Amino acid sequence: MRFFNPKFTVILLLVSVVFFGIPTAPAQAVFLLDDLVNWLLGGILSVENNLLAAVATMMDNVMQPQSLLNQEFIKAGWAITRDFANMFFILILLGVALSFILFPKYQLKSALPRLLVVALLINFSLPIAGVFLDAANILTSF
Repeated sequence: MRFFNPKFTVILLLVSVVFFGIPTAPAQAVFLLDDLVNWLLGGILSVENNLLAAVATMMDNVMQPQSLLNQEFIKAGWAITRDFANMFFILILLGVALSFILFPKYQLKSALPRLLVVALLINFSLPIAGVFLDAANILTSF
């Protein structure tokens, strides 16, 4: 038996052309399926990309070191608290003055320096807190 039989070679060639012939129609079907998969995955990735961009923008706005001291509700709350504390300081100062006039032996005059320091700390508490918050924002930005 010869290794290259002409009849066998022709039959093998015809069978291969019939089964594996010029793949125009199957190739188009494969490309259509490939386009469909690319379109679906591209749409999913586009939606995921938009969601991640929205989350990143939101987190950037949240993590952005903005000065809390410029917020209106912080200023309003601090002004109310400061004014309320100042009313009590005025009452305490009136009490110290009356006790100094009426009862000189109780020595409430020694409480005046501490009272003034506390009054200054309360009245400047917003800028002091701003310095600490800005320092913390600088340290966390690295």
